[in-house]
Amino acid sequence: MEIRSDGQMSWYIGAEGWHGTYTVEDGVIHAQLTSDLEQTSRVWDFRITEENGVAELEMDDQDMTICWAYGDREDTPAMGVTPKVYVDRQETDEIYSSLSIARSGSGYVIEMEIYRLGYFRGTAVETRGMLVYTDDFADMKGTIQCDLDHAVFEVTESSSDLVEVGTTWVFPEMQEGFDE
Repeated sequence: MEIRSDGQMSWYIGAEGWHGTYTVEDGVIHAQLTSDLEQTSRVWDFRITEENGVAELEMDDQDMTICWAYGDREDTPAMGVTPKVYVDRQETDEIYSSLSIARSGSGYVIEMEIYRLGYFRGTAVETRGMLVYTDDFADMKGTIQCDLDHAVFEVTESSSDLVEVGTTWVFPEMQEGFDE
C-alpha cells in the first residue's frame, strides 16, 4: 500500500491493483479507489490505530478484517539472522511465489508472497519435524515441511473464502545466497 502526501493512494493485493484519492477524518482514511482489473470504483474506509510504536490500518471487507502494520514488531527476526527463502519460479527466471522462514525468539516469523493471491505473514513453532503456522491477519493455519532445497506449505485450517483447507503451495528451490 502506498499513501502519498498529495492525496493519492495505491493498493495491491496479488495481481489486482487499486488507485485513487483519499481524505483523512477522525482517525479514518476515506479512499475512493478504482480497480485496475475490474475498472470499477469503490469507497474504502481504513481505520488508523497505533499501539507500542506500530501503526495499523484496518478495514472490513465481507466477513473479514484486513490489516496493514507499519513499525517495529516484537516477532521480527533476530538481528543478524538471515532467513531461509524458498521460491517458485514457474519454470522461468522470474520469482512467482516465495516463502521466507526466519528464527525469532522461541519460534519463527513466516512471510509468503503467493502469485495472484497475495501476501501472508505469521508465526510458526516447530512440532514433530515440521513448522505449524498461524497467520497474523487471515483466519488460516498450516504446516510447513522443508529441507535443504525445497519447502511445502499446506493449509490445515481456514474459514476464509481466499484459501481452502488442503491447498498446497510448493516452493521447489531455495533462493541462492540464503542457504545456511
